Amino acid sequence: MFKDYYSEFIEKTAYMILLIDEDGNIYHANESFQKIIGCQFEASSNHSIWQFINPYSKQLCKTEFSNARHGDRFELVMVLTRSDGSYVYTDGKFNCSYDDVSGQKMITCILQDVTELNEREIEFNNLKLQLDEKTRYWKLLHKTYVALINEQMEHFDDNMVKALEQFGKMVYADRAFIFEYDMDQLLLHNTYEWCDTDIVPKCKNMQNVPFSLEDSWIQNHISGLPVYIENVSDLPDEDYVKTVLKPYGVKSMVTYPMISDGVLYGSVGFDSVKISRSNADVEKQMLSELSALFLNAIHRKRMHDQLIERQLRFNGYINEAPIGIFVCGTDFKFHEVNKAFCKLTGYSAQELVNESLTMLFDQADLERTKLKFLSSEEVYTVKFDYVGRRKDGTPFKALIASATVGEFEIISFCYDPLEI
Repeated sequence: MFKDYYSEFIEKTAYMILLIDEDGNIYHANESFQKIIGCQFEASSNHSIWQFINPYSKQLCKTEFSNARHGDRFELVMVLTRSDGSYVYTDGKFNCSYDDVSGQKMITCILQDVTELNEREIEFNNLKLQLDEKTRYWKLLHKTYVALINEQMEHFDDNMVKALEQFGKMVYADRAFIFEYDMDQLLLHNTYEWCDTDIVPKCKNMQNVPFSLEDSWIQNHISGLPVYIENVSDLPDEDYVKTVLKPYGVKSMVTYPMISDGVLYGSVGFDSVKISRSNADVEKQMLSELSALFLNAIHRKRMHDQLIERQLRFNGYINEAPIGIFVCGTDFKFHEVNKAFCKLTGYSAQELVNESLTMLFDQADLERTKLKFLSSEEVYTVKFDYVGRRKDGTPFKALIASATVGEFEIISFCYDPLEI
């Protein structure tokens, strides 16, 4: 009775139970195994466990079965293949013994189907991977923003190319680029570019390239929409995009417009040269965020360049002014001097900068003159019988108007009234 109960338990249990020999021949497989695998075993048929084990598991199982000795117990993760080709992931417990009569090595296998758990684990790992990628992406986005906004402008172009490289590699692009559109002249310019190894650059050749407002890609960008071309080769031969990209072997392309206050500046995008890109949803989302970041940085760079240009132009005006102008600190050391002041004193700019203004004053009048300068609040005019002596020792007279600039600098305008 107990034997019958035990046999029924083996057949009806949810676990897959098999009895096999060292070579993998199946002597018995219970109903659960046959049902899960999708294969009916006839009493007279011969089956081998190897025909049901996934190739990735087969070698490991063969090694363990071969090394097992009488009384050994071991565990393995075994991947089985159903009759429909799908996989069954199992946690297996194995017991090795020798047949009392034949002395043949036999292995009892008890397998638990963990496919659902494994699929959930895979799903969890995929979600975790996506989360990790998102975290890495946002960290890189923040790092790029800091680099483009806060670092010195002399590194701006290098930082732009570096950013294109980092984001391009993140989506396995072969080329990342930024184009500027001249909407008045209808010309486009490739301003920044990164290319992966063995990818031909196109930046130098993509300058002052004409385009038409009738092209669909520019209409998309004017409307604030991305442009995604899965297979450039499928475009008509006369298509503008195909004509431009064909010399560079581009298979797929995705671009996103860079727009500020309704004005289209250009676009940022990725090229795929080695393979076609069948889906670009991730790239579109990334480019939509990069377009705002890059455009903000480019505008800031332009404002900086314009400020430098205006400053240089203003400095030119100051340097060429007909009256002497100099800037000194509250310690009276010269910071800047213009040509007229150098002419007045007979010293060169190199000789005056970082030297003390007091070197020009009459020693008897030194303290009074210092007090006059330090009392300057907005504009204060001081008239001297003579300020001092030129480099050649001759005296000169001057009228000086001074004003404080910030806390530590004084700007002064001076001229010799005898020369006016």
